[in-house]
Amino acid sequence: MTYNASAEALQIGALQEQTHHVLFVHGTLGHLDSSDSAAGSVSRQSDGLHLNIAQANGQATVHLPIPTTLVFGQARVSVRSVVLDFIAGPDLRVIKVQVFDGNTLKASFENLTLTGDQRFQEFEIPGHVAMTRGINVAVTASRGIEAKGDILFIAMGAIFIVKGGIIAPT
Repeated sequence: MTYNASAEALQIGALQEQTHHVLFVHGTLGHLDSSDSAAGSVSRQSDGLHLNIAQANGQATVHLPIPTTLVFGQARVSVRSVVLDFIAGPDLRVIKVQVFDGNTLKASFENLTLTGDQRFQEFEIPGHVAMTRGINVAVTASRGIEAKGDILFIAMGAIFIVKGGIIAPT
């Protein structure tokens, strides 16, 4: 599912009955995977995180942390989906999105070819899993021979839903 890049995207009327919390953060929170330091670079600017891939046909991975709600009221919360808001320059594309709970891989979306304006691109997590350590979204991008510019990560977020019963007070 893809949302429009507008205020209506955050009103999420169709999800209102089961969605209890939607959280977005600015793109400047991301960082480049340390193993990719020769392949690319990131710069934090007022409009978000800019990923530049240095070599033609190169790849780089950027990590985008999302503050994670574990409990809403007295109910356990799980993640329905993560949402990315980004713009990829010509001949640049997002090829893989992985969602981690701490150091545990929870979902992987591979063989993607997302390019251009990708506003509020949603990645639904199979089984709507509960997170216990915090969400990290690892986005792998590639550059073609003719690439110009960079990939701008404007924002990222998660849609949380109630899953499970009431949590007993301690």
